[in-house]
Amino acid sequence: MPKARARKDGRYVLTVSLGKGADGNYKRKDFYGKSPKECEAEYKKFIINTEKGIQTDISKMTYGEWLDTWLNDYMKDSIRATTWASYETQVRKHIKPALGDVKLQKVQADHVQKLLREKQQDGARVDGQKGKLSSRSVRYIYTVIHASLEHAVKTRKLAYNPCDGVKLPAKSNGNENKKLKVLTAEDLKKLLDITNQTRHNTLIQLALQTGLRRGELLGLKWTDINYSTKTLTVNRNLVRIPKEGLGFQKPKNGKTRIVGLTDSMIKELENHGTQQLWEKKQAEKSYQDDGLIFCTEEGKPIDPRAFNRYYEQMLKKAELPHMGIHSLRHTFTELAYNSGVDIKTISEILGHHSTAFTMDIYQHLNQEMLDDSAKKIDKMFQGIAN
Repeated sequence: MPKARARKDGRYVLTVSLGKGADGNYKRKDFYGKSPKECEAEYKKFIINTEKGIQTDISKMTYGEWLDTWLNDYMKDSIRATTWASYETQVRKHIKPALGDVKLQKVQADHVQKLLREKQQDGARVDGQKGKLSSRSVRYIYTVIHASLEHAVKTRKLAYNPCDGVKLPAKSNGNENKKLKVLTAEDLKKLLDITNQTRHNTLIQLALQTGLRRGELLGLKWTDINYSTKTLTVNRNLVRIPKEGLGFQKPKNGKTRIVGLTDSMIKELENHGTQQLWEKKQAEKSYQDDGLIFCTEEGKPIDPRAFNRYYEQMLKKAELPHMGIHSLRHTFTELAYNSGVDIKTISEILGHHSTAFTMDIYQHLNQEMLDDSAKKIDKMFQGIAN
């Protein structure tokens, strides 16, 4: 092996002949380092990667360039548009600014670990607000980094995933110590007294009786209702896709599910359908009939953000404190549990991927279940003792 020679910039370079190329000309490659040993280590790494089939002609590719390739060529058509947009946001706002200029094949666990640590410090937010990112947000950044580098391994650009050596921040509880906001019985009466006077009353009632997510409610079509079995099927999710507008996607977790309807809800939907037919007649040719249960007076999909604003206005008119649209879902969960519905059934209705996930979010319900079971066991033993 030839010896490394010193350069004027203080580094060393080891030049090695690679033999003849496909064009018949001899090829040479330079390996740089702070010392002759580092140059030799780079050369040995090159040989090992070559033997493993790892691409060696992309040494100049930066991690930022690979992220662009990964997002646009591999991920864009293989995941939901909203998921892709979320990945792109993490890449653009958090990952590229910190690691984008690092050569892809030089990315180390230390780089990723440092980024995650910095994101847990005050001033790490990029939305203009003070404070640090939640552990959930930091773990999500890691998820994107890991996925991108794992694909680099699969496409023979890396021999291993540097993220394998990274230590993640402790997983917080389901809600970062935030108490879930729910509507009390008194709150519900105030809210429904107000919404009863609006065309979205049925939408609010269905949310409270089924716990469907906002996009699932706004994506419902009349064909999803089975009046004979008194059920509805969640087949789609209405979302706003960045730079594209409104569109339909599969439900979260990619699974459809069937939810039961009460007699009163069936009646409410029938009345809502009658009102919608009248609106359709009034709009005449300008009506856009997509078969949606909940739509504008012209038949168009309701923008999820518009529904948020409507809900905020209703809360304000009812003189209730501000709470997000998800409070309707949380309220359903509380009502269902307090009515005796078991947690497994509630989890299935909500469309969660597991009962454990539901119990993680609604930890107070889990505690109530434990307390209740303890009381029952105590009562049983008291009966035996007496």
